[in-house]
Amino acid sequence: MIKLPIFKNRPRLIWKYEAAGKFWQIIPDSDQYLVLEDRNTEQKVVDYAVLDYRTGRELWRKSFAEKWWIGIETVYDGVIVYHGFATPELPEHKNIQVVDLQTGNILWSDQNLKYLFCSSGHLVAERRTNLDIRYVECKMKTGEVIAEHDESAVRLLQQNSKISVPKSVVYPESNEFHPLTSTIKIDLLTKKISGFKITEYIDIDDLIVLTGYYISAERDNRSIMNQDIIIINTEKNKIIFRDNITRSASYPMLGVFLNSGKTILYLKERKILNALQIK
Repeated sequence: MIKLPIFKNRPRLIWKYEAAGKFWQIIPDSDQYLVLEDRNTEQKVVDYAVLDYRTGRELWRKSFAEKWWIGIETVYDGVIVYHGFATPELPEHKNIQVVDLQTGNILWSDQNLKYLFCSSGHLVAERRTNLDIRYVECKMKTGEVIAEHDESAVRLLQQNSKISVPKSVVYPESNEFHPLTSTIKIDLLTKKISGFKITEYIDIDDLIVLTGYYISAERDNRSIMNQDIIIINTEKNKIIFRDNITRSASYPMLGVFLNSGKTILYLKERKILNALQIK
């Protein structure tokens, strides 16, 4: 984590966090923590980390016994639920490993379960045998089986289950034309950037935070594009922040930023996570 100097009267970068490889997932939990998945495709190693998004402080960072064929099912009720794969050639999820979000300690695991969903503080999973398929409901932090269900009961439980995003977290909307662009003078974006197209945006009071791309070159009969994040003050009709988030790409990236309270989190080249204070 690198602390950066604070500049007055404009959005400011308050911390950043760099991946060893590339960030594949960034998942907010509660209104305080971020779960990061950092994959190094050359070394075939995936690290997981948890940060306090307000300060950038790293609570923990580690890889597990399975270095590559592992992924996150969900982050729920203070734990991270991981899965493995049936085989490297098969994307089907298999087995469960539950980890404490704040410490990174493994709470329990079961090689014979397949995650389905979480409901009312419990984990529901499928257990296959040579004879049948059973559905079990487990305590989230111990794995203790508290009930077995038939298929109809599981469907009913799933209908009533909800994984909610923390209230302070807002994800951008995907749109190549923001409905307010006519009132914020779209020429601010386009007069210096020919062919600029908006990909995602968030309205935050008198600010609009957006990402967009423009063609920077043509190579081997394909377009090469750059992508920027831009913050516009709609009262002043002025761009108050701009940063490049990817260069020389073949397609624009989506899901590269989110808003949490007074902070915008955004990725550069899927490599660096930046925290930008906007208020």
